[in-house]
Amino acid sequence: MKKHLSFYILLMLYSSRLFSQEKMVIEESSSGSTYYEGFAKNVKSLDELPSKITVNLKGTLGNVFGDLTDSITFEKGQIVDLKRYFAKQNESYKRQWLVPKYDLNFVLGDTSLGLTKYNIHIRLDEYGQLIEINWPRKGYNARSNFINRKEIERFALKFANKKGFTTTGYNVEFRFNDKYKELCWIFKFPLSLNQFNTFEIAAVGSIEVLEEYKSVHGVVN
Repeated sequence: MKKHLSFYILLMLYSSRLFSQEKMVIEESSSGSTYYEGFAKNVKSLDELPSKITVNLKGTLGNVFGDLTDSITFEKGQIVDLKRYFAKQNESYKRQWLVPKYDLNFVLGDTSLGLTKYNIHIRLDEYGQLIEINWPRKGYNARSNFINRKEIERFALKFANKKGFTTTGYNVEFRFNDKYKELCWIFKFPLSLNQFNTFEIAAVGSIEVLEEYKSVHGVVN
């Protein structure tokens, strides 16, 4: 009986650890595409881009991702006909956002970081200069810079317990925080049927809560 009980306890501990580790592994679905009202050409390979643009793009990837560059693969993209696109828009619309010439989607897969599949969005102007990217431009270009995921999770659970959050059935997400320009692990602890106590911890730097709020199915209250 004792042997059976010991085996059961070990199995539960193993299952708990495995389940915990899986929470810190991210695999996103395929990224969507921005709609440019029919004024964009789909791109299936970087070879379809002008050589000057690919040279600038490689430089951008090297600067931003560093030794993570070898974990990135091109997925799809669009080349926008800016002249025809803006000819259809009024002046107030033109000032709302900076429309890229090249809208490119990549996938980063690096299991050492817990990112089985993370979608990278890169937007360039007509000269190949970076307009927008959902990845910090500094500090996230080396694997060694990233905090150990187990340490982050231990801190998160300790913080949640201190706050009195329900720690069973919590979810973990990973995304770029545009406000702080950081990549964050997002911990969501159930508060009600569809509401969560949520906080974010940056993946690089010191382990601390960057932002705390309540969310409803991923929407901030």
